[in-house]
Amino acid sequence: MPRRPPEIRWPINPVFEPPPEEPPPDNPMLARASVTFHTNDDDKDHDTAVGVYVVLRDELIAYISDEFGHFPDHSDSGPYTLLLVHRLPRHAIRQAKVVVGLDRVVEGLGRGDTWRFNFVLDFLFEDGSHQLSRASRLELSTWNREHEFAVE
Repeated sequence: MPRRPPEIRWPINPVFEPPPEEPPPDNPMLARASVTFHTNDDDKDHDTAVGVYVVLRDELIAYISDEFGHFPDHSDSGPYTLLLVHRLPRHAIRQAKVVVGLDRVVEGLGRGDTWRFNFVLDFLFEDGSHQLSRASRLELSTWNREHEFAVE
């Protein structure tokens, strides 16, 4: 006996509807990191190098180190894009730390530099979301070269 076709119910929808898109992953990968500085009431000299390092368990994740030129009092500088050494998922970035430090280029008299500033480190993930790490009212100098922060 031949097989009967399945029963057709009317009306038939002639428009193809694709299945819904998959939701974005819950743990997207880091796509970019950038830092922006705001100098408060003590400028950064043109020849003072600044380094920003993102570290997870003594493993370098991203960094930038440069003199960047003079940062005048009460000014914004950046954003500057960090070099990504390792791409990590969002949950791992939340366990990292940020190290900000100075390395003055020594000139003839060897005078020091003091810089008072705020910074925002912006982590951008593949899904377009952001994770910010920030600190305010910092002071770095020839005698106090480094601060370390947890990523918030």
